[in-house]
Amino acid sequence: MLVEPPIAPSLSEGRQLLALAQAQKVALRVIGLRRSEPDFIAALAAMATGRLGPLAALRWHAAEYAVRAGDPAADYRRGETLAAAGPPIFDQLAGLTAAIPETIWGRAFSAEDGFAADIQFVDGSGSHLELRRTARAALRTGWMIEGITGTYHQRRLITTTIDGELVDEAMPVMLPVNDPLGELESMMDLEPMTEAEQYRSLITAGLLDAVQRSIATNSPVEWKAL
Repeated sequence: MLVEPPIAPSLSEGRQLLALAQAQKVALRVIGLRRSEPDFIAALAAMATGRLGPLAALRWHAAEYAVRAGDPAADYRRGETLAAAGPPIFDQLAGLTAAIPETIWGRAFSAEDGFAADIQFVDGSGSHLELRRTARAALRTGWMIEGITGTYHQRRLITTTIDGELVDEAMPVMLPVNDPLGELESMMDLEPMTEAEQYRSLITAGLLDAVQRSIATNSPVEWKAL
């Protein structure tokens, strides 16, 4: 069985679905279609160098040009931002850091059809994610990753030499041999998810649930309470 992120609308339901798939001997897989984005792939490549060091902050921001007034698509999109656009972002975040969330605070921007999420991780690192879909001026930063010894942004890896000189290097974008759509075509050969993929799927579901709860209550949500 194939699903797109999130695996379920909540962390508890995600765990139940994984347990059911194992009990029924069903090969359950989550296919993240946005994992093939060049910026995300370059960010993974920067992480793989080991030159960022321990992570301190992971940020992602996008302000998309406003839908034309009167466009029927505006009503279709409004209100679906977090449910539809959040999981792919959370899925990418879970692919960049294995840190366990501790506290999540979400905010909704109703007038701009968007949301923001601040996530504090157990290891002391943090993440700020923000999406606005009715902006008059468009801006997409992609991933901005601050490590103790390096920074990633816009497919660039920036580090400092012993003498304090900045080194700015381009990160090559190596597209995956098997893209997500290719996985769909080979669904008959799917095997059960690895533990790493299960963890990533649960983090994605849990973050969606936590941000929604935080917005509804206007208060932070503890990960351990999900």
